[in-house]
Amino acid sequence: MKSLVTLFVIALMVAILFWQYRVSVIALEKHKQLVQDHSVIEGMEKQHQCAEQVFAIFRQRGLQFQKSAAWKGHYNPSLGKCYAQIETNTLTLDITWHGVSVFDAATNIEVGGYSSRTSPGQKESEVTPFTCEVTLPPDARTTCSSRAEFMEMIKAYMQ
Repeated sequence: MKSLVTLFVIALMVAILFWQYRVSVIALEKHKQLVQDHSVIEGMEKQHQCAEQVFAIFRQRGLQFQKSAAWKGHYNPSLGKCYAQIETNTLTLDITWHGVSVFDAATNIEVGGYSSRTSPGQKESEVTPFTCEVTLPPDARTTCSSRAEFMEMIKAYMQ
């Protein structure tokens, strides 16, 4: 009888310990979810602030009135910075000038630049750019030979 009571007490203690462990695991999972939710909200706030900052730069440059100009702001969490991408297409006579600039929105330091021109009937992919350079992190200046290559390289900042 004594051994039966001892086994019952041990089983009860194990059940209590398991219950406490399970409650602790659930509390820890809830805490992790709260921290993750907070990080997501903080990231969204930084993305929003970045977009506002880049749009202000776009307006300061008077580009909001150009139909062929576009902007994109991106907060890069791994680099901890807001980057701006501004694209322009300007038609002069029968030549279209294409330009893309990517820069740190806080310091205005360019990390990538692309420019080319096309004549009527030409596609941008058919021409050699005048400028096609990106400074890849940490500080490696790299040249490129096409808009597609440039767009792939700036993903280091814009994704």
